[in-house]
Amino acid sequence: MFTRKLVFLLRFVRERPRKIAGLLQIALRKWRCRKYSASPGTADPPCRVIARLTNRCNLRCRQCGQWGLSGHHKQSEENSTLFSELSTEQWKLVVDQLSRNSFFCPHIHFFGGEPFLRKDIFELIRYASDRFMITGVNTNGTLLEGQAHNLIASGLDYIIVSLDGPEEINNNIRIGSGNSYAKVISAVQELVAAKKQYRTCFPIVEICFTLTPENQDHILETAQLVKGLGVDVFLVQLGMFTTEDLGMRSSSIIEEHFACTPRYWKGFVSDKTGMHCETIWKQILAAKELLGGQYNQLPRFPVDFHDYFSEPERVLGGKRCAVGRLTSHILPNGDVATCDDLPDIIAGNLMDTDFDVVWCNQTYRSFRQHLAGKGTFPYCTRCCSLYECDGY
Repeated sequence: MFTRKLVFLLRFVRERPRKIAGLLQIALRKWRCRKYSASPGTADPPCRVIARLTNRCNLRCRQCGQWGLSGHHKQSEENSTLFSELSTEQWKLVVDQLSRNSFFCPHIHFFGGEPFLRKDIFELIRYASDRFMITGVNTNGTLLEGQAHNLIASGLDYIIVSLDGPEEINNNIRIGSGNSYAKVISAVQELVAAKKQYRTCFPIVEICFTLTPENQDHILETAQLVKGLGVDVFLVQLGMFTTEDLGMRSSSIIEEHFACTPRYWKGFVSDKTGMHCETIWKQILAAKELLGGQYNQLPRFPVDFHDYFSEPERVLGGKRCAVGRLTSHILPNGDVATCDDLPDIIAGNLMDTDFDVVWCNQTYRSFRQHLAGKGTFPYCTRCCSLYECDGY
């Protein structure tokens, strides 16, 4: 992992030196976050903001907490506010707020739904990149064919593309848009070839494999496929899930302390007790040996797979969450949520108040104080953002 980070740092030094200051800001703020200030409600400006450009998506992936089998958006589809989105100019105003010298967020990650359903996505990436922000995007990859030049020209620093197995397995999981597997493979090959043509290392290309009951026996097979594509990283995401009981317990706490009723956790309720832990472990060991520094995994700490999948009530790896200090989440309508993957607690709306004011307001301070004093909520134990934060 350290070697991979060093390689990526050298790429920035060579091709994007104006963004080195942002990388240093991220490292400094993560270091400060580990120490936790004397006042647990305060925080430096965030290292990263996730800009959820849209809730719309062209796929209905089985495991998705938004549009999956029990996804939150699927249950709220007739709610018109679900599809309310900021305009291009409004998103640019948000980027202006985030890139101020007095309150600089060094990293913006564009997300959805499927962000490439927005026709202005390349314009927004370019706008943020021109303001020296590190730019990333997460996509299902089915809309990327023919876009390699635009991806490179936008100044995008990295792209995470989902691929959940060989063709038949992937298409069984990622439902819709015809043969999503073929579209992803074609787009990734185009992008890798274009990077060579333009003699650039950017955007860094990461293939994300989210572990599910359907693909758990195909980790190594997918790793072998990815190795042949020539991408930079193969990420195995163990998957975010919770239980009805943990969700209800969390709802009671949040209703009492934050006067809102959590809804998003219902899209992540799943029974993982049937996962083949021994088979998963053997395949991951083989994938690590095959890919070396190209292999990545969330969560990053050593995992007992039986505990991970069979005992979701157990907190693994630590007891503190740094999400409220390191990252923020902007929803399509401009609402600012205190959590990335479970955006139930809304601290404000950027059409009414500037981001730096929202980040320091009483809702955010109370959220941080709660995490610092009482720890994570019961439904947080298998949250992607929890384990991704180095301050955890």
